[in-house]
Amino acid sequence: MRKSSSRPWIALLLALTIFAGLRVSDHAHAESTPKPKANKISADMRSKVRVGQGNDRISVIVQPREAWTSNLDSALQEVGVTNIRQFQRFNFRVVTVPAAAAEALASRDDVAYVSVNREVLTLGHVSLTTGADSVRETNGTTTDGLDGTGIGIAVLDSGIDVNHKAFLNKSNNLRVVVDMDFTGEGRTDDPYGHGTHVASMAAGNGRISNAQYTGVAPNANIINLRVLNSQGAGTIS
Repeated sequence: MRKSSSRPWIALLLALTIFAGLRVSDHAHAESTPKPKANKISADMRSKVRVGQGNDRISVIVQPREAWTSNLDSALQEVGVTNIRQFQRFNFRVVTVPAAAAEALASRDDVAYVSVNREVLTLGHVSLTTGADSVRETNGTTTDGLDGTGIGIAVLDSGIDVNHKAFLNKSNNLRVVVDMDFTGEGRTDDPYGHGTHVASMAAGNGRISNAQYTGVAPNANIINLRVLNSQGAGTIS
């Protein structure tokens, strides 16, 4: 009697053991299954593939996870890319490829991201995009107020070409009121060219190109602090 009465318990223990084994096996299988890769492709390309436009050829930027390798070059060839463009100072390629192939490239471990090579559009000169032009106009009439008079703008860059007429005031006097060199080269002019460009965006008087490129504050004083050397390397002594 005692022996037969233990059979249900043995059967129950056996069933629990088998069930536990199955659960452990399922858990181990789940851990061994690769996790979905991170989102490495722009939404518009993924949408093309989803609606059946995977064969549409688009220009994309392929960014590697680390350095660009010959394996990536081979991968591009395998998916049928064309118009491959590489750059001397940038670690990516611009290629034309079917949308579905771009998605396949993004799934690679050595690819960081694939994005559409969108056209870069200009929105206008800095005085327009910052709203300075709107501030200077009242009821359609251009006013002379709010032009930076009495304000000093410090430009920390590669120096300024003080002979440029863009930096004269309304009386034709130079508005660059301070010149200081921090590079150790003993000069405050602009052999590199960048500082003059920056200063004109901030405070150019618009006397060139029919005032199409007037600065934000065209009558402000300018403080020229030269911190970039003649190679534009940005070294401060």
